[in-house]
Amino acid sequence: MEGFDETQFCNMLEERLNEKWDEVVKEAEKRQREKLAELEEKIKIWEDLGPPSFDKMVLYHEGEKRLFNLKEALKSVKERGVRRAFVIVHRKGGKAYRIGTLTIEVDDTLKSLREALNKRYEDLLKEYERVKKNLLQFIDWEHLKKIGEMAALKKQIC
Repeated sequence: MEGFDETQFCNMLEERLNEKWDEVVKEAEKRQREKLAELEEKIKIWEDLGPPSFDKMVLYHEGEKRLFNLKEALKSVKERGVRRAFVIVHRKGGKAYRIGTLTIEVDDTLKSLREALNKRYEDLLKEYERVKKNLLQFIDWEHLKKIGEMAALKKQIC
């Protein structure tokens, strides 16, 4: 019967650590790809709204039987003299999807609304760039902690 082979054990631990590290990285890359795909879809939708003017934007207000463009929604608010919350609608494949809300105040202007919408769009683009550049936010830190414990064990033994 053979005794404990420290070299073989250390090699085995090294292989296992590498496998586990690869799993963590692959899972993080997968999560990152999923988030990027989600953001790309949102960006396409916002691009369909026609930035920077947002002339293609369609708005809906609960209880109204019609859809509004940005100018009509602003006019509606000014006529009523009270702020209103509108649903931003995206039409795709004959269906309408809610993609957000826009609250229009009585003192808003077309310019201020466009600036606010452009800020949302730019924030979305910035988020996309942050996600694209930073894999760390997708790492499973609990899993990585266990790998760290294995690495510490290996360092003690090997």
